[in-house]
Amino acid sequence: MYKFSFIILLLISISLKGQLKLDSLKTVLSKQKDDTNKVNTLHKLIKESDPQQGVEYALAANKLSQRLGYKLVRNYIDLSDQYDLLSNYKQAIYYNQLALKEAMKLQYPAKEYYLSRICTTLGLIDEKMGNYQGAIHAESDAIKYSKVLNDEKGINISHFNLGNYQSKLLYFDKALEEYEQAEKGFIKTGDSIYLPYVYNSKGNVFSQRKEYDKALSYFQKSYDLTLLYTPDDITSLAISMQNIGEMLGKLGNPDLGIVKCLKSAEMFDSVSELNHLCMAYYNVADLYAIKGDYRKSNDYFKMYVALKDSVFTEDTKNTIHEMSIKYETEKKEQENKILAKDNEKQQMTIYYTCGGLLLMAGLVFSVYKSNRLKTKANKQLAYKNEIIHQQKQLVEEKQTEILDSISYAKRLQEAILPPLNLLQESFKDIFVYYQPKDIVAGDFYWCEVIENAGCEYIFIAAADCTGHGVPGALVSVVCSNALNRAAHEYNLTEPGQILNKTRELVVKTFAKSEKNVKDGMDISLVSIKRSKNSALEITWAGANNPVYILSGGSIKEIKGDKFPVGAYIDDEPRHFKTHELSLQPSDRIYIFSDGLPDQFGGPDNKKYKYKRLKEQLLNSCNLPLKEQKDFIRNDLKSWQGTNEQVDDILIIGFEV
Repeated sequence: MYKFSFIILLLISISLKGQLKLDSLKTVLSKQKDDTNKVNTLHKLIKESDPQQGVEYALAANKLSQRLGYKLVRNYIDLSDQYDLLSNYKQAIYYNQLALKEAMKLQYPAKEYYLSRICTTLGLIDEKMGNYQGAIHAESDAIKYSKVLNDEKGINISHFNLGNYQSKLLYFDKALEEYEQAEKGFIKTGDSIYLPYVYNSKGNVFSQRKEYDKALSYFQKSYDLTLLYTPDDITSLAISMQNIGEMLGKLGNPDLGIVKCLKSAEMFDSVSELNHLCMAYYNVADLYAIKGDYRKSNDYFKMYVALKDSVFTEDTKNTIHEMSIKYETEKKEQENKILAKDNEKQQMTIYYTCGGLLLMAGLVFSVYKSNRLKTKANKQLAYKNEIIHQQKQLVEEKQTEILDSISYAKRLQEAILPPLNLLQESFKDIFVYYQPKDIVAGDFYWCEVIENAGCEYIFIAAADCTGHGVPGALVSVVCSNALNRAAHEYNLTEPGQILNKTRELVVKTFAKSEKNVKDGMDISLVSIKRSKNSALEITWAGANNPVYILSGGSIKEIKGDKFPVGAYIDDEPRHFKTHELSLQPSDRIYIFSDGLPDQFGGPDNKKYKYKRLKEQLLNSCNLPLKEQKDFIRNDLKSWQGTNEQVDDILIIGFEV
């Protein structure tokens, strides 16, 4: 299911006309003096350029504006927007806060106008970082400022964004209240362009609540309005069409649902929207499975897997190579920088010592000679300071490039994680608490649904790869790919066999290196087998990590095998054991990495530990899983206090 999250969607077509406009602005800029007109031209260039070039123009505009004392708030907003587009959220928030400080100095109505825009932007950045509560707080402030200005469009858009944030938190009633206010407001102001996005989002909420007839009605409204007012927006039309097809399948009409989804696939293909096309194939496969036509379901699922791999594999390889080079380069540059500073200190000590000796010998040297020596020393010092300044700029540029590459790698890593709708449709109830330590993570979660011998198998795993940050992310890509191959290419269904094959593939991958690589992962893997004529069969296997089963007010722990998925120290062949799990209705299963138990905090600054995790799971066992996730997260936050997060955090709880 697709969702829209936006303030105002700007669709800019890159054409010959746009290029001519960009060239024209560059020509005007080259002839202008350093005045406010030049600042305004730079702002126009920002809107016409790609984000990387936009940052350069925004920095130039900011530097000139500071000299002129001219509208600094607009420069900070542009810088925040450009860094947001580059997924460099740290810099985006930094300039957003500078814009906030400048806006507070202004008078009505400029003050309220800029504060409304700044708060809305901060909300969208928080959403991308997964901080939905922060996004709600920022967007609520934006509404206050829009109301002071009586800006009805701004108020309506803020209500829409608030609905999206509440929906992400699975607070569906609150989300619908916000969408209702946005819908009424857009109808009142005649803004029919935005109504399709509201209807699509309401359809998503009703779909997640399993009220499929209402969801279908709103998806149809979204499609009809888009066709009426923006018929050239093929992507939005295709998204609505696909959602309609999915709902028809849920309502017992898979044949018509397949027609709709195939039509959406044609539309996605016509505009080269490969990510959306990938999901269209997935939905067609699902609809054929509902019909019982498993051959065609399998055909389209293979098309989904092939396209998914083709979209992400090449970019992933290139990014991993680039990340590795930049990571090593950054380390060497930091070492060279420290060495240069140490040499500088030694040289300065020598210079000052020589200067002191020269002064002591001043009785035999003339004042003229002394002045010449001082002048020479000052020139040398100025020269070295210039070298240091240039080295500092180089280090900052390299750091920016590294952060940009890692931020892009984050999007690629997120692509290997299972979509939310797959998790929600595969389990009775589920939560995923995933909190990487850095921009990219060594922890990841994996879920796949396959058909084998007339049975449906659902696999779900929580994995912890060697390290965290960039090194951990590199290993996670290798391990995730190995899991996919074990399930799809080798058609394995027992968790122990899947882990054995995954270890074999991981070891082979790292064996290609001339160095002795011992990296791998710890993992907890659950398999659920569903068939028409028999009860659920649930099995599990683990590498170093356990599984918890909460049943009847107590927790049963099954420990994993004491060796990882990867090359082991003694290199002896070992096999993972598959355990059968016996569950009662409403029992819960929890799988996790060691990031949460290893977090330091509390009054004595000790580890959280597995004992406390069990206690808190039992204390919150009567809560719905969504609320239990919030309970665990809040308890960890209170325990951690001001301590730094020591590792990636991942815990999954679900009912079958």
